Amino acid sequence: MITQDVKNPRVKGLDGILLILGIVGIIFVGLIVSTILKPYIGALASTVSVWLLGIAIAAYVTRRYVTQFRYSADSRRFRIERLYGDRARFMLEFSLSNIVKTGTPDEIKGAYPGAKRDNACIYDSSLPVFAVAYKYDGEIRILLAQPDERMRAKLGIREK
Repeated sequence: MITQDVKNPRVKGLDGILLILGIVGIIFVGLIVSTILKPYIGALASTVSVWLLGIAIAAYVTRRYVTQFRYSADSRRFRIERLYGDRARFMLEFSLSNIVKTGTPDEIKGAYPGAKRDNACIYDSSLPVFAVAYKYDGEIRILLAQPDERMRAKLGIREK
């Protein structure tokens, strides 16, 4: 079994403090704008807008700084889990025999334009993004991932 963890770069020192201050500042400005607009849009809409802002910030911070991916492959299956700290959550799994085509994201998206896409990429990672088209429940799906050389060999991805 081969495993690979794809992680976001760690936020260090001053960058972390600036990130937290930025989040607090955005929420503070959102609260001020919400309070100013309350007479025009109503109390309920004002409250909902603040909650939506908080949810959007939480989703961004989670995706950008917390979420990691673990790729696992053995002789028959490929599996991806999302990692939140030490907690792993299943994302997808498919048989290696169901791989239809591999290549760059543009090649695979062009070959299968209507296929559903699963994204298991960390955009600040130094690893290049590859696409894998595979069969799942009778339809073609596309996986965007950042496998290292060992995992690429397992998936049959050849660099050009």
